[in-house]
Amino acid sequence: AASVVDYGVRMLVIALAAWWGSRWLARPMRRLVSAAQQLTPALAQGRAAPVLNEAEGTREVRDAAAVFNRMAAELSGQFEERGLMMAAISHDLRSPLSTLMVGASLLGEGLTDPASTLTLARMQSSARRMSTMLEQLYDLARARLGGGIAIEPRDMDLRPLLDRMVGEMRLAHPGRTVTLDDRGGSTAG
Repeated sequence: AASVVDYGVRMLVIALAAWWGSRWLARPMRRLVSAAQQLTPALAQGRAAPVLNEAEGTREVRDAAAVFNRMAAELSGQFEERGLMMAAISHDLRSPLSTLMVGASLLGEGLTDPASTLTLARMQSSARRMSTMLEQLYDLARARLGGGIAIEPRDMDLRPLLDRMVGEMRLAHPGRTVTLDDRGGSTAG
């Protein structure tokens, strides 16, 4: 009977040691799985990627943590670069689109042909949709960057832009007098 108790105690100690050992060995894998599950939402929300401890665990666990951390840092950098690129593109496209919208509205003042008026209305509608999409793209890029980009307001000389628009109006309406009123309006006669 004593040997049965002895074997029973040994089996219990071995079972507890095996259970504890398996938990100890699986803990780094649970951390890796958790970090991997958090990575995509963190990057999508502009938060920092999770970082694993590279100094803890077996050599294989430390190597896996180092590889994960490197991968997460590279993905984070790519997301940031993509956000900056999206913001730059949307910002750069807004100026020429605004020029087209203003030019189209000025062209519309002299149109009397219903077909031309309809074509112009469609063009203006498309330009407004493009403007909305660019605003959304810019807002998305800012959100991905955590609002970290700031575009400083600055004084601009609009005269070259307005002069170019007047020149385009003159080309579009030969025989008509198109001038720029320095007090803030344009006139066409």
